[in-house]
Amino acid sequence: MKRTLSTLLLAALLISAFAACGEKPAGNTGDSAVTTAAETAAETEADIFEGLSTKTYGGKDYVILVREGVESQFYAEEETGELLNDAVYRRNMQVEDRLGAKISIRSEPGGWDQQGSFLKLISSSVAADEGAYNLVDGYAAYIGNALANGNFVDLTTVPYIDLTKEWWASTIMETMSINGKVYLSPSDITTNLWSSIFCMMFNQTYADNYGIESPYTWVKDGTWTYNKMLDLTKYARSDVDGNGEFDQHDSYPLIFNNSLALNNFHEAFNIPTTKLDEEGFPVSNLADPRIEWLVAEAKELIYDNENVYIASLPAFDWRSISHTDYLSMFSDNRAFLMTALLGFSSDLRDMKSDYGIIPYPKYDEKQERYQTYAMDTYSLLGIPADVKDIDFTGCITEALARVSNDTVIPTYMETMLKEKYARDEDTILMIDIIRDGLTLDFGVVFSSQLERAGWHTRDCLEFDYEYASYLKKMEKKYTAAFDAFLQKFR
Repeated sequence: MKRTLSTLLLAALLISAFAACGEKPAGNTGDSAVTTAAETAAETEADIFEGLSTKTYGGKDYVILVREGVESQFYAEEETGELLNDAVYRRNMQVEDRLGAKISIRSEPGGWDQQGSFLKLISSSVAADEGAYNLVDGYAAYIGNALANGNFVDLTTVPYIDLTKEWWASTIMETMSINGKVYLSPSDITTNLWSSIFCMMFNQTYADNYGIESPYTWVKDGTWTYNKMLDLTKYARSDVDGNGEFDQHDSYPLIFNNSLALNNFHEAFNIPTTKLDEEGFPVSNLADPRIEWLVAEAKELIYDNENVYIASLPAFDWRSISHTDYLSMFSDNRAFLMTALLGFSSDLRDMKSDYGIIPYPKYDEKQERYQTYAMDTYSLLGIPADVKDIDFTGCITEALARVSNDTVIPTYMETMLKEKYARDEDTILMIDIIRDGLTLDFGVVFSSQLERAGWHTRDCLEFDYEYASYLKKMEKKYTAAFDAFLQKFR
């Protein structure tokens, strides 16, 4: 991990305190030691900005169009003592001071129900060539509607931006490209990608009661597979309240929150909904027999296995429960394993029993790594096609991503997740494994634009459709949607 400014400043303070006690490093005065640390910090900052503009921009405005509710990831008015807020504030100040930009946000309603008005803000600016925004924070589930209309530039052509770096998404070129072009990407500028990552959590009290071995062991030795997960369902459900009925008040070895958690097995087993053709364009992969197998397995799990509980499914509308009630099943020791997002950790900070975080299982032991996806409420970032100064925009965007990777993301991952919410050292290792296994799926990201092709599995599960017959019914619509969506990029 790179040295951070906070680490170097701490070193400077320690040296200063050492000198104040009357002890000085041989050959140096206390003042020169502090100066050396400050110079080292300056060198580190220079490393962060290496390859970016050597000039400053004289206070030029850099405006981000942001959805209401996620403003704090992009902008902080002042330091408040809250860790993430202060990390964002210092990031922006560092970029502003080094490059002479003025970072600001325009916050607008941009939830799922406001997507029409939010997208119009982008298209109207582009149509009028206003250049109103330098960067757009897009709701991953619908921002692709703006992409199809030519409202964003190809990020691979933007000066200074390097999508191969770790502050972007490691698999972006393979999973989100269209003929080698990438128009939208997640980035370390925001933390909501990381809080939205699918994972699983296990209840240690439940494990102790049933004598279940720690799942950490399975993950470490590579034996945490789908079959291992199925083995857990041998532990029978229990009628906790004794009323003769089984619902959210009873106990189960495995619980799912919704069909999105089931759809994540696509990524967990490395069975994507799309693949790239010879020309580099995404095409449907739904004819892959492994997907039909996946749907059949998932159906058996949630429809036929009485020891598995799913909290929200249209076919089980009578069973649907709230997010709070779902978490209560776990925190009250009435579930061993539950599907979750990493961000659920903040909801469980008062849980009395110990719990652990693990990745989704692999398909089998031959699979090289644990993989996962993220719930599609995270931010996909794009640069509008009408931006007036592409060099300036690229430089500030890349700088924000770099500094975030160096300060904001470590604050979130190390302090917020690992230290504040993690219950043990193994959880810290698991979070790193989960993050390293994050992958994207073009079909899922742009499912709204592709007649829900990326949600084919999800729809088969939610409405109990037979896979092959439903694919045959939808195939022409899927093909037409792919052709219409991609034609603009050919």
